[in-house]
Amino acid sequence: VQVCNSQGCSQDCVLHAWSKWSACSRACDGGTQSRHRHVNTPAVRDGNCPAEDDQERLEDRPCNQQQCEAKEDVSCSGQPLDLVMLVEASGAFTQDGFASVKTLATELTKHYLPSGSESRVGVVAWGKSGQRISSLTSDGAALGQTINSKLSWMQGTSRISSGLLTARRMLRRSRRGVVPTILVLTSGQMVDIRRATWASRFVRKRGIRLVFVLTGRSSGDPTLESMVTSPHAENLIPISTMEDLKANMGSHVRRIILDTCSATA
Repeated sequence: VQVCNSQGCSQDCVLHAWSKWSACSRACDGGTQSRHRHVNTPAVRDGNCPAEDDQERLEDRPCNQQQCEAKEDVSCSGQPLDLVMLVEASGAFTQDGFASVKTLATELTKHYLPSGSESRVGVVAWGKSGQRISSLTSDGAALGQTINSKLSWMQGTSRISSGLLTARRMLRRSRRGVVPTILVLTSGQMVDIRRATWASRFVRKRGIRLVFVLTGRSSGDPTLESMVTSPHAENLIPISTMEDLKANMGSHVRRIILDTCSATA
């Protein structure tokens, strides 16, 4: 008789090496870079494995600490983006309010996709369900025309989870070396909070940056903060009122570009 298989049945997980540092989340005024470690071999039985946000698997460091220049007209440069603009078209907005949000989406397109840009932008609208308006494209002029002709006010309830999952499907074939991003233009109101929270977590776990632009609200709430990519202060952009959005459209476009691009021109 001899002893065999004397090792314990429970085993800790084995982690991959650290990934490369991500692009900076902001072009200036202090952004964040992160790197992570995926699980190579899962834990067995009672073995331990650090959570996704544990310091053994996720590291952050500051970047682009320089102050933003006073330049008003800025365009996205730096690391290319594969970005889906997720535009709320529900009855949470009045028809006039939705028209302002639609103008914001059109203006952002010009600054995300200047001539010769390597980035791609697509558009999804949502109310009761998600609707693809445009696939990812680098043609800013054509995308602007598509937004003007096809993006319409749906009214009805706001089920953001459907929009998030539609945007996620558009980013399944995101290119290597780009920053997959979902930029949500929203009132912050939703009737599917539980499913929306799950959908946002599903999106973030796929390595997609999730940014909310709250139109008509001065700040977020804990639920919205938990839905965006961490740190939420960099990924939750409030616009206090619809009147402010209409009166200061250029300033808000500039802020969103500076807060979502790793560099600007």
